[in-house]
Amino acid sequence: MYLTVAIPYSSRVAFGHTICPLVKVLVPVSTPKHERDLLKLADFMGSKIVCLNVIEVPNQTTLKSAQEAYHEKMIEMDCHFKEEFDSYPVILGHKKEYIIAFDHSISNSILEQAEIEHVDMIFMGWHEPKRFKY
Repeated sequence: MYLTVAIPYSSRVAFGHTICPLVKVLVPVSTPKHERDLLKLADFMGSKIVCLNVIEVPNQTTLKSAQEAYHEKMIEMDCHFKEEFDSYPVILGHKKEYIIAFDHSISNSILEQAEIEHVDMIFMGWHEPKRFKY
């Protein structure tokens, strides 16, 4: 009995005679506190990490003017995400990519980037409960 597994040609990487699938994981970041944990999980589950930082733009502002303003005045919080991502040591042979997206809707931007990048998984963050904290 033989098991046949279909791996799309675009997501195959050849190492000698072995073909290993390229698994792309999208990690939208929003909380610096949890970014490293999400990157670690994505690195174990996939072979390419695509880190996405979505900058929410108010509806009355055009996306182009928001991009221009961002590049003129690099926002401190957003620079922190990139610095943390750049310093993260991926597993040998794994790849990583950092994307900054501008959109009026964060959820739409995440789904659009997932389609554009042809990712296999999306790892979302979490928030801590606010009750019982004093």
